[in-house]
Amino acid sequence: MTQKHIPLNHYDVSQKAVGVFKMDGFSSRAPIDFFPRRISQSELHFQFWLRNGDSDPFVYVRNANMDSDYIIVGEVFNNGRVRLLSNDEERCRAFFSSFFDEDQFTASGDWIVEKATTELFTNNMRSTLGYAKCTEPLIMKSLTVDKGGHYPLQDYVEWKSELSVFRLNGRSLRNPIDYNFNLVDVSEVQRLRFWFPLLNDFAFVLLRMSNPDEDYVFHAQVYEDGSVEISSNDEGKADELFNRLYDQNQFEGVSQWVNDKAITAGFCASVLNSLTFIPID
Repeated sequence: MTQKHIPLNHYDVSQKAVGVFKMDGFSSRAPIDFFPRRISQSELHFQFWLRNGDSDPFVYVRNANMDSDYIIVGEVFNNGRVRLLSNDEERCRAFFSSFFDEDQFTASGDWIVEKATTELFTNNMRSTLGYAKCTEPLIMKSLTVDKGGHYPLQDYVEWKSELSVFRLNGRSLRNPIDYNFNLVDVSEVQRLRFWFPLLNDFAFVLLRMSNPDEDYVFHAQVYEDGSVEISSNDEGKADELFNRLYDQNQFEGVSQWVNDKAITAGFCASVLNSLTFIPID
């Protein structure tokens, strides 16, 4: 096909198959990195679908602008495969090269006319039209009375004695898990990764945010069973980001300052990686 764009109003599951642009590829390595800082926050929808019976975990992404008449929907599967569908070839290729590390994939794209694919894309289009972004954050129960707790990042570089880490532990109450990047500053997202089980027993999504001017690191890991572990040196910032990133009633759990050598060691490594991080823009 020679089309570059098909208007969204041409798609209807009750009609015959309409062309859909499809990109398909496989990652050459794990993990898979995502770069939300390169994408408009208002147009990005990111979900982590947990393991559900025989259904493997996967990442779902959507980039859409109804005023510009395009939708891009994608899935990153548990075996490293990525699949994108769109009604606009140019925007789909641009999204692929921006949101992913393009060199990580062997991928190709072409227009296909297949009823099952048309139905899949049309159903995604309908869910996009009915999608409401989260605007009310969940308040996670905290075991700490003082909300102003903060340790300087330099303390973790030097690994000073009696060093604590602010820790949030919880579990998802539903599937999937939404990441509301429209409610945070994506320029502070250093890492967003999907670890699939080539090297690990469990799939999980890792998110690390940081701002040297605010002297904080926020490190979150959500596992395929719905459990979440979040670590930070700043209680107030951790609560703020947690409540903005995740949907209301998404998690139940508690938070507190902990003094555990293994947790501290892991967070110290995250701090060192954060302070030496060089963004790829």
